[in-house]
Amino acid sequence: MAAGLLRLKFGEFSHIDSVVLRVTSESGENGYGAIEATPPIALPADAVLAVVKLFRAAVVDADALDPESVMKSVDNLLFDLNYSFNPIRAGIDCALHDLAARIHGVSLSTYLGSQVTEPIAVLDLLPLEEPQLMDASIMQALNGGARAVKVKMNGDTGRDMDRVSRVRELVGPDVAIVCDANGSYERDAALVAANRLAEKSVVVFEQPLARRDIDGMAWLTSNASLAIEADESVLSMGDAETVVARGGAACISLRIARFGGIAQTMQVARLCQENDMTFRFGAMFLPGVHDAIAASLAAALPLSPYPHELAMHRLFANDPFEGLELSDGLLRVDTDRPGAGVDLKPDHGDFIDIGA
Repeated sequence: MAAGLLRLKFGEFSHIDSVVLRVTSESGENGYGAIEATPPIALPADAVLAVVKLFRAAVVDADALDPESVMKSVDNLLFDLNYSFNPIRAGIDCALHDLAARIHGVSLSTYLGSQVTEPIAVLDLLPLEEPQLMDASIMQALNGGARAVKVKMNGDTGRDMDRVSRVRELVGPDVAIVCDANGSYERDAALVAANRLAEKSVVVFEQPLARRDIDGMAWLTSNASLAIEADESVLSMGDAETVVARGGAACISLRIARFGGIAQTMQVARLCQENDMTFRFGAMFLPGVHDAIAASLAAALPLSPYPHELAMHRLFANDPFEGLELSDGLLRVDTDRPGAGVDLKPDHGDFIDIGA
């Protein structure tokens, strides 16, 4: 078991750190996972490595073909699974599943039960800019073949609508638009905004209200004329269960790291399906191996009507993985290659051995 650091240039951050995990079988096969490691998004890298070392006793010398059993041993090392550890748990879980699929000689999507071979629709993220400054970002997305884009909003209804209007004007009627308010709206203003967004054919209004205002999210879901998505309101599997039980969204943002692993994420997706809700994978600021694993999982789940955010790895200045095929707004899951379908580049750098 080993870990290495890499960096992502994005927005106001000078860089974003991630920890890449590698688990190795006795036969020399490798499986990979990744963990965000930049405050305030996540624990710092040193803390992530310390927790990974805590879990090594459950992973080293364990059965590589039984990741579920290994993860039970990981959980037993804690008195109670603290949700702050969920991203680390998920990184280990992903690496173990990647390894198991590689040992079996099948793709991770096949290992997870997928029969889907169609490419997955993904979206391009547009930064929060003044409407008159958005043209360059919009055209860059269009030139890259974008079929869907995500517009950031800040709760200023007039300015937010100007942003969305400009995006719709430039992308035309055939590109899907998702809007993300990051909890910046109050209830009444959110309903006004939601209805105006629906008039512009926006397909999803992500987290319009504050994280803990589940009653408000439920009210908005019942009254809005487009899909309301819970994102910050679902920072754990328990949160997702609460939102579903209270009707706090029409769509839930899935992130493997939030729910602690692949099985838990599948459980949340099934919960959505059983309650006539939808889901889509949200953005993680991680290298290509994570997007490949999330795409493999998406292929094993019921088809979502909305585009997933599985292209964030393209923002990395030094993504150490290669092999993820993304073009014209579509991500293709490689079912012919074992595991997640990506490999380390030859110049990926060294790993820190923590398996002893």
